[in-house]
Amino acid sequence: MLFNREITEWEHIVNETYDIEFDYVAIDKIGQLAIFSTFNRAFKPKMVTNSFEVFLELDKLIETLPKLTEAILKTESEGDYGDWKKYAELGFYSYDNSDIHRTNKLEQYDIIYEPKMPLKMEDQAELKKFENIIPRFELVFGENLKFSELKETLKS
Repeated sequence: MLFNREITEWEHIVNETYDIEFDYVAIDKIGQLAIFSTFNRAFKPKMVTNSFEVFLELDKLIETLPKLTEAILKTESEGDYGDWKKYAELGFYSYDNSDIHRTNKLEQYDIIYEPKMPLKMEDQAELKKFENIIPRFELVFGENLKFSELKETLKS
């Protein structure tokens, strides 16, 4: 689940007023999909919070997707990564803002799981109606991604 809160908490996400679990979907330059877990501290394009209602529709769609593939663990860090594994089994690259657990901040999303068979935007026609809240980046998913790299490669 990307987000399961009330509209009042959505306003805190939009305004970045306090820490709250919040995930968003993104597309890379070859059409692969990823989910980024922000904890509302990491880089997120403004477009992902354009509409509370549309975001909730996207969240509901993702909850209905079937398991598509195996998930490959990419991190060596200890932890419970069940949610990231589920995302990867749906075909999404799964990233986390692991800086929340670090004293030395790296300003990056860490790849937690990758799908054995990545889901592509072209394979998921239902996602096309959400393109106004799904950012595209001019890079390829699969490695740790610096916030600055995401900002620089965000297609406007």
